[in-house]
Amino acid sequence: MRGVFAYGIGVFTMAVLLIGAGFVVAKVIYTEPVPKEHMDVASILTDLRRVMESSEYNLDAYLIPASDSHLGGSSRRVSYVSGFTGSNGFAIVGRTKAAVWVDGRYHLQADRQVDTTYWEIMKSGLPGTPSHEEWLRDNLPSSGRVGLDPNLFSPNDFDRYSRYLSQHGHRLESVADNLVDLIWEDQPQIQFSELEVLSLTFSGQPISEKIAAIRSQMENLNGEALVVTTLDEIAWLLNVRGGDFSTTPTFYSYAILTMNDLYVFFHKDRNVPDSIKDHIRQESGTNCIFDFDYETFLDGLQRVVSETTKYILIPSGCNQAIFEKVPAERRYVVSGYSPIARLKAVKNTVEAQGLRNCHVRDSVAVIRYLHWLNVTLGQETITEISGATRLRGFRADQMYFKGLSFGSISGFGPNAAVVHYSPTEETNREITTEGVYLIDSGGQYLDGTTDVTRTVHMGQPTDFERQAFTLVLKGHLAIDRAIFPPGTPGSHFDGLARQFLFQEGMDYGHGTGHGIGAYLAVHEYPPLISSAGGAPGFLENMFVSNEPGYYEAESFGIRIESIVQVVKFEGKPGMRDFAGRGAYTFHAATLVPFQLKMINTDLITKEEAEQINAYHQEIVETVRNLLNEQDPSAYAWLLEETKPIASTMA
Repeated sequence: MRGVFAYGIGVFTMAVLLIGAGFVVAKVIYTEPVPKEHMDVASILTDLRRVMESSEYNLDAYLIPASDSHLGGSSRRVSYVSGFTGSNGFAIVGRTKAAVWVDGRYHLQADRQVDTTYWEIMKSGLPGTPSHEEWLRDNLPSSGRVGLDPNLFSPNDFDRYSRYLSQHGHRLESVADNLVDLIWEDQPQIQFSELEVLSLTFSGQPISEKIAAIRSQMENLNGEALVVTTLDEIAWLLNVRGGDFSTTPTFYSYAILTMNDLYVFFHKDRNVPDSIKDHIRQESGTNCIFDFDYETFLDGLQRVVSETTKYILIPSGCNQAIFEKVPAERRYVVSGYSPIARLKAVKNTVEAQGLRNCHVRDSVAVIRYLHWLNVTLGQETITEISGATRLRGFRADQMYFKGLSFGSISGFGPNAAVVHYSPTEETNREITTEGVYLIDSGGQYLDGTTDVTRTVHMGQPTDFERQAFTLVLKGHLAIDRAIFPPGTPGSHFDGLARQFLFQEGMDYGHGTGHGIGAYLAVHEYPPLISSAGGAPGFLENMFVSNEPGYYEAESFGIRIESIVQVVKFEGKPGMRDFAGRGAYTFHAATLVPFQLKMINTDLITKEEAEQINAYHQEIVETVRNLLNEQDPSAYAWLLEETKPIASTMA
């Protein structure tokens, strides 16, 4: 069969959509949803099944991830076939039956979007809901043939599927053609953006120094070449930014770094000016090779394999097609995070200062927005969408603004209970005085990336809303005042954030924090505050979000998110320093006040009240000049919103 390579054994009659579980709040980062007019699920499934069942492929099921060949959630194929517009998903389309797994972030959205005529919704995390594998085991007939596109799956996922299917008498097929692409006639094409050099004024480190640090790690692993497939790693390495994605300044490319050469693979349809290539050559101080096209990357990889003798280091997050191209005896899979990811996560001095600077300007924009809400509400109609649009305008007023860092999560009332909600014309609610409003947003600036969430009530909050807000705030404050040695895993801090909610039988279904890039991705790893947060732990000059929350279904949602920086703790009398390792803490880069009316002072301690007051005082002192310059009335409002509070805890 053309384009089909067998890996395991023929009849599978189902379709599955698995929405991938995430550690943090999902945000629409890479793409817009598939237009609604393209969501005729019935005809799409019919067309896809016709191709699957043809003699050319003879498949009983076909796996469709949301990822592209870089394993980022940007292809929109899952959205196209299912109608589900979440930013992450996984579909398995079979001949007659359909089922949908969604994790806690997506339960409400799935209820609203998934047509149960064609898809059965299974909510992961709820008692009695079978796992993806359990459902497959119980529903697969004998000898099923399951196909996938190897460019869209990691080796680990490929191996997991292959082993599982083989154990149950089925067969996994690697299919060179993407079957969804074959039926998607009006599939959006990549719109290639102009590339721009990120000067040392903002990057703080030349390519040559980055290459030297990476090669040192390569030597430690006896590696002669490192394959780089993650787009923000390539942008960081080359000190180049692009705009192929609406909110992340990265661009389609690959790179391979050897001990002597740097291979860069741009798409043949991209007009790459000589100035970009000259920049890479001059700043890298190494031999640069641009001979291969993005779409002939595997040919370039084959050349590197043939010209080297030691290990080829490939990231565990690369796709299966790349994995197969490197002979097993030459293949070294870098488990966990790549050498570049670890270097990128610890900001250099210039990046750290840039992130602090851009957060001051971004905080001014958010403060102006919250002030505008307070003075405008009641005079004109404000909706989730119009509010988010206005906030973008305040950001656009700021120096170095380049765009949003993700689609704003602007949710009022029950919409705020949808963790990763993004307003549409159909769901757009008016913001009034009769409910809780959650705004999670961020900006891209030449000197950094921002992400901030505040939850407010424009009228009189209920006792329960204030209780929930205060419990979330207490967890947020607990992380901010944590003291820890370097390398402390993020799982340690996750428990700090949840402790007060746990005491009331409450929780939230997402992780507590993620790293953030320097004019790069709004979600950056390895920094991670969740039960899964592990090595390398938290190190000085890492920046991470602190974002606990609580969500009351169909009623309200609360999230408080600030970006914090890992800094040295100045110490206190008699304090040890973790046996010479040093003591560290978090310092907030985000400078936006907590709404005082939402705080139940009966539930906060004296220490917490003092912590809130100190933070609010820092906000006033830091943003005073810029906010006064841009909007004196907003500064006057800020002074009222940051008046000292006291604990009234019994």
